Amino acid sequence: MNIIGDKHSIHSIIVFTCDCELKKMDTSTPVVYTVKLKNEIRKYTEKVIELNEMHKVRDELLNTANADKATKKEHVKAIRNNSNKVKAIVRNNLCPWCGSELVDRKGKYGGSKVVHLIQNVNTFLSNNKPSE
Repeated sequence: MNIIGDKHSIHSIIVFTCDCELKKMDTSTPVVYTVKLKNEIRKYTEKVIELNEMHKVRDELLNTANADKATKKEHVKAIRNNSNKVKAIVRNNLCPWCGSELVDRKGKYGGSKVVHLIQNVNTFLSNNKPSE
């Protein structure tokens, strides 16, 4: 959805409520708690849009964010269902994205299950040998 067109430079800020636990994220976008939002916004001093356009954007965002309780509940349910499906696939020792077999790896911070890419690459290469 393009609310204000392409003529403006918009800065994204990811905001969480204070009851969330923020983890280390690799992103160039600022990630802040709601109590720090004003300070983050004040870092941007260049005037990008007029006040009436700002109100239009705010109203549009509020309209899209104000889903009723049933819609929000269904959204959370769908996320949980998807998460449970992924966990079930991983419990069967398969990658949820590509279906390849997972193997245990021991690393600096403990073990993890990873796709055995080398096996997949070797299988691919052996099945696709160049003709001589």
